[in-house]
Amino acid sequence: MTVRRLDVPEATQIPAFVKTLDDLECGNNVLYVGSGGTGKTTLAEKVAYSFYGRKENDGKEPPFKIVNCNQWTSPLDLIGGQTIEGYKEGRLIEAWRDGKVLILDELMKLDANTAGILNDALAKSARKDAIIFNGLGNPIKKHDHFGCIATSNTIGKGNSGNYVGNNKQDASLLDRFSACVYHIGFNETLERQLIYPAVVEMCLKIRKSILLYEGKEANDDDTEDIMTLRTMLNLQRIYI
Repeated sequence: MTVRRLDVPEATQIPAFVKTLDDLECGNNVLYVGSGGTGKTTLAEKVAYSFYGRKENDGKEPPFKIVNCNQWTSPLDLIGGQTIEGYKEGRLIEAWRDGKVLILDELMKLDANTAGILNDALAKSARKDAIIFNGLGNPIKKHDHFGCIATSNTIGKGNSGNYVGNNKQDASLLDRFSACVYHIGFNETLERQLIYPAVVEMCLKIRKSILLYEGKEANDDDTEDIMTLRTMLNLQRIYI
């Protein structure tokens, strides 16, 4: 087993970080749910580096394959298919074959029928030497270090007033992430560690005002106007 790296702030400040490492180790598929800008995709990438015992930006090929899910994502993107330039392998197959973390970014934006293509692989994530088939119909054996982390603004069970591009997904797909769904929301401890004091104090005041105006609780990130870590980082760059 590869020795994990836990030398990033998120490892101690985000409870889901170490939990995700444990899930990947035993073959569970993980789903991060939270508002846009709370750092779900970045967290998934950091977890992948930690899982394989690597340092970020080490000059090597990333230890993950990302599928940027949307209404135009097709089976070709997942399992491969023919293009005008010849056959192109899918990201699911590459991660499955090469032992990488498959990051399904904004999973619920997939068309439900396209998302169903993932069911077979995600049902076999914990099985040693499991087989799935690529776009050519060739059998592909699972690498021992394959893992899957999905991100989403919604849980996939219906429409959202704030995230209108998300679809309702089949229960069979959602069941592949059973017991491994983690909410990634506001994290003031981490924000104060990553953002300059002058910037973070003003941002937290703005967030409090937004929540008060919308009648939301202090940790409710399902707001029309949001003050997220991404926004804080953008403002910090302007400040600098």
